[in-house]
Amino acid sequence: MGYKELTTESDSFTGAEIKAWKTSIMDAAQPLSQAYNILASNGMVIRGSEETFYWPIITASEMLTGFATRTNQYDAFATDDFDFNTVTFSTVDKRKGLTVPITLDALQSQKKLGLGLDLIKKQLALAMAKQKDIDILRNDANGDVSASSIPHAVVCGSDSTVDSGDIVTLEDIAELKAMLEEDDCHPTHLFIHPYQEFQLLKDSAVRSAMEYGRNTAVRTGHVPTLLGLEIIVTTNVASYTSSATDFNTDGYEGLMIDVNRAYGIYENEDIHFGVDITEKQTLYEISMSYKQDIQLLDSNAAGLLVSSKT
Repeated sequence: MGYKELTTESDSFTGAEIKAWKTSIMDAAQPLSQAYNILASNGMVIRGSEETFYWPIITASEMLTGFATRTNQYDAFATDDFDFNTVTFSTVDKRKGLTVPITLDALQSQKKLGLGLDLIKKQLALAMAKQKDIDILRNDANGDVSASSIPHAVVCGSDSTVDSGDIVTLEDIAELKAMLEEDDCHPTHLFIHPYQEFQLLKDSAVRSAMEYGRNTAVRTGHVPTLLGLEIIVTTNVASYTSSATDFNTDGYEGLMIDVNRAYGIYENEDIHFGVDITEKQTLYEISMSYKQDIQLLDSNAAGLLVSSKT
């Protein structure tokens, strides 16, 4: 197959169509990338040109016990008054991508209906949005909960393993929220699986809150907020079967975060598009890839909400 960059016209692709791909796909994916958008809107996505980036973190300071004292405003603070550390981001070997194959007959059929490349772009946008959120929400997931780099976790039920009937309750969310707050974090968002939301909708405490809040969940189909947390329902959180270490049945790991402290994302290039074309131009393989690195900046600013499916 002959490789062609998406700047080259062919019998089926015009230059104008190709030039608009990147913008249209990114625009279509934007509202679908929930976790990514939340981090980006809070300044936790950084763009640069180098493959390595060092994110500065204040790991300890005299602020914890009192500001350092100086004689006047012109006196310099000693360099050891604040302890700065860095988290290293690297996009080396971090490229992810996918390919959508389409035959010439199918492409021409779409164009005759006036669809052009819309269906292909929709597929690419959906795939990109889903993968970007999976990258974030499963970054530190672990079927062996105690082995996760996130120290805070609430395993629903009466013990440390997930069994049938270990479903999410409002009390579980409150406990996990308290864990983060005890470490001076301010939880802002909770990402849960649709089945975890279903479990919450059966909780009498949540139903009472819904009634007090004028049944927003009934009208919209979702629980929008709980305990001051924005609730995001998504299938992109980690899911497990009974083969996982701490799971004796199917289950999920929801993720609670302090958006200003938990995760950072570093990107150093735009999304890349290309087309592979057979010699007879009967099959097109449209490829998309991107490079980014995701790091947990503060392990105390995230928590796992672990439950069974039923």
